[in-house]
Amino acid sequence: MDKTQFEFRQISDYGTSNPIVARLSIQTSQLCEPFQLEKNTKDAVLKIYGFDVQPKLLECFRIADWLRSELVRLDKEITKSGFDIQAGGG
Repeated sequence: MDKTQFEFRQISDYGTSNPIVARLSIQTSQLCEPFQLEKNTKDAVLKIYGFDVQPKLLECFRIADWLRSELVRLDKEITKSGFDIQAGGG
């Protein structure tokens, strides 16, 4: 009797609704279909895009998202309280 076990781990905070994940996993796989690639070649391409490139781009996306939210927060704060550029409010 085969006692194969699987381990499920979360490897990303982003799913396929994120354009980076969608392009570099699902769509890359679909783009490989029309080509006569050996399975190991296709797997190597998917590994590069999915496990090498994608995490780096997702980190850039996370940083950009954080910067965007900080800009929104600062804009609200400045709109509400004004913008002090000198000591003493001058």
